[in-house]
Amino acid sequence: MAAAPPDRLRARIREVCGAAEHDLLLDLQRACLPADVPYDSARGWWWVAHNADDVPVAFAGLTETLADRRMGYLCRAGVIPAARGAGLQKRLIRVRLRRARALGMRWVVTDTQRGNCASSNSLIACGFRLYLPETAWAGPETLYWRRAIG
Repeated sequence: MAAAPPDRLRARIREVCGAAEHDLLLDLQRACLPADVPYDSARGWWWVAHNADDVPVAFAGLTETLADRRMGYLCRAGVIPAARGAGLQKRLIRVRLRRARALGMRWVVTDTQRGNCASSNSLIACGFRLYLPETAWAGPETLYWRRAIG
């Protein structure tokens, strides 16, 4: 069966327990971000988007930063290639922002690679702005983003 065009993709997002859903999250990370080292899904809060056939097509995580519990970190997100372009990344950003607000976080930060225009544009559409952290936590080709919660 052919995949639905991205503009018609209907997805249900559900929260998962990272530790219990480790294999699912690992498979999604490998499918969406094959060049990246998988993130530790035992930490933080995780969500998975399923298409109309209940097939997992996207995932995202949120953790507290080590430096400040009032600051959240959008630690990882990905959408499988066949489901890209349907706004899933923006929906997953908004889900994580709602959780960060409920947890009392004041800021949310994240990072992207310079060439990742799709992720950068999704973050901008959700109110994130570029900033330069006091201590960079990733490589030289990294852009840093933050957004106030409230």
